[in-house]
Amino acid sequence: MPPGSPADSPLAVETVPAFMLHSLALLVALLAPMGQTTTTLHVGVWEPSDQSAERAIQLLLTHYRAHHPQVTVAVMPHPASQAHEWLRRWCKSERNWRPDVVVVPDVWLAQIVDQLEPPDAATIARVRTTASPALLERASVGGRPCAIPFTLSPRLLFYWPDLIGEKNWQPGSWNEVLDATEKARRKSRVWGLGVPGLGEGLTMLFGEILWAQGGDFLGQHSPEAAAAVDIMSSKAEQSIDVIVRCEREGIAEPQMLTWTQEDLEDLFLARKLTAIVAPAGLEQGVAEADRAKLGVAQLPGRPNFTDLAVDDLAIFKASTTDTSRVAAAQDFLAVAASADGQACIAEAGGLPMDLELARKAVKSAALKAALPGMKNLRGLPLENTDALVAAIDRAVWLAVSGRMLSPRALEEGQAMLPVKLAE
Repeated sequence: MPPGSPADSPLAVETVPAFMLHSLALLVALLAPMGQTTTTLHVGVWEPSDQSAERAIQLLLTHYRAHHPQVTVAVMPHPASQAHEWLRRWCKSERNWRPDVVVVPDVWLAQIVDQLEPPDAATIARVRTTASPALLERASVGGRPCAIPFTLSPRLLFYWPDLIGEKNWQPGSWNEVLDATEKARRKSRVWGLGVPGLGEGLTMLFGEILWAQGGDFLGQHSPEAAAAVDIMSSKAEQSIDVIVRCEREGIAEPQMLTWTQEDLEDLFLARKLTAIVAPAGLEQGVAEADRAKLGVAQLPGRPNFTDLAVDDLAIFKASTTDTSRVAAAQDFLAVAASADGQACIAEAGGLPMDLELARKAVKSAALKAALPGMKNLRGLPLENTDALVAAIDRAVWLAVSGRMLSPRALEEGQAMLPVKLAE
């Protein structure tokens, strides 16, 4: 059973390997009393995941089981590193066996929306009353809700106050961040700002610098989002220049282009980086003895904004004529969106979509720092994110390596978008 599950509870949820699920469902049916219909709800999750997310899914399922005793719940853990592969496999055909409810990153929803059952109107209405419109939009494709928000993972600026020389540091611009981390590097001989050299982490940081300057990935909320993305604006040029400065002036880690976000988070936790932008969950990885020494600030930029990664709860269409599992899945999403469900997420240490509850219940310093920007959400485009990541990777590599000046590097990156979309 995953960490944090109430193992000694009579309502504990079973965690079952995928290969055993068919046999389990058959056994449950055979053991059911004559005339009694038994439904098994399968929930697909990814491991490893944020500790609060693991705890939240267990609390939600336990609460659900208490109100739906006729439903057997089986949790299906799969490797997070293979999440995209598993989702594609399940979506190849409705005849394929697949979970009833699955956790899906919001940037993947558009790829699988044809295989999803929309949440009930009552559940969507409940989300509308508690979540910001921008948050519900990130659970929608083409303006239509196809899932509900589950885990909200804001990104914050983490730092070591003793290296920065300030306990309540709140930089107003990225130039302030670079100036302070460069000073810390020269003084303490600890690397300054962690800058990923590739992948989604780099694209997210590029976006955060872009948004802080009033720029944007154009058209990110339109149905033709990826085709409308423009990384050749003057604001984008300023953003890539910030990243180039990090490498040229030795503010970032050596051989910057080779580092991933995950590698840099490990470096920061080992106190070999002065500062890093990372998900709020990074706080959980800090040793207990060092947690009080950790500093966390909002991302630079005015007005305040929060860059939010969202994992949604979605329902797969039924693969058989038996609609009982879809009904059970709809009931589970209703529980997750309810006041009790949001309280479960807060109790688990997560950020509920109900901001009024979040202001009262959130205890994490990182989540508290994110709250002021929650009404002004930012995030990567909801469609064809992979194409954007490839374009930013290419542009940054060309500019940082000195092969091209920033404007030309961005042109080359922009030219990759239609190529990647055609693949």
